[in-house]
Amino acid sequence: MASLLEQANIFSEFADREYIVFMLTPENTPEQLELLQKTLCGIPRRELKPAQPLLPTAPEVICSPRQAAFSPQERIPVECSLGRVLAEANVA
Repeated sequence: MASLLEQANIFSEFADREYIVFMLTPENTPEQLELLQKTLCGIPRRELKPAQPLLPTAPEVICSPRQAAFSPQERIPVECSLGRVLAEANVA
């Protein structure tokens, strides 16, 4: 939806596949608000699809974070890590 609005020279503060956010201020003119309303109302509605779960079901708990941190550890390549327990915090 954001790309459709950008074609009308309307830019959102944030947009993803679920939401679009506009930051309106007293600086917005009545003409700008009217353009926003007209553009939003002019977007054809689509049939709603059944909601998809955002996340798969929770994985089985193998051990607590404490147990993982204090258990024997080994370094392995990331491509070999599927199904393994992460022993230390991974912060990016």
